[in-house]
Amino acid sequence: MIIKVQSQVMPFFKLFAYFANWFNEFVKMLKKLAGFSIVGVISTLCTAALMFLFHNLLHWHEQVSYVLSYIIPLFLSFVLNSIFVFNSHKSVRNIVVYFSIYLSSMFTGMVLLAVYKNFFTWDETILSYMTIPVTMAQNFSLSHFLLKKKAH
Repeated sequence: MIIKVQSQVMPFFKLFAYFANWFNEFVKMLKKLAGFSIVGVISTLCTAALMFLFHNLLHWHEQVSYVLSYIIPLFLSFVLNSIFVFNSHKSVRNIVVYFSIYLSSMFTGMVLLAVYKNFFTWDETILSYMTIPVTMAQNFSLSHFLLKKKAH
């Protein structure tokens, strides 16, 4: 009788352990996503401040201002995400991967914006905001899987 009860209870404990492990991994991923979002806000504020500085105060050409305002915060974002979110190496390989990820998401955003313009008659600023959830998910997913982690 004891053996029968034990064999019936064991699958329950295995199932419970599986879901407990899944939940722990899910919470870890949510913490990473929260950190990634905070770094994104910092990077966006830095981008806006640099664009204002370069274009409005220093009166540099808008294309030069845009490129510098995109690239400088991208380095900051890479360093902060490497340290606080993904625990990854700050290597040349990871910098190249990180920039490639963000360039690919910029392309994704451009394509989405073109598609949105064909389907919606809304303001272009709102349409560009609509690309953010997709590109953020792309950046987070690719960074999570492609950046080399530090050895523990």
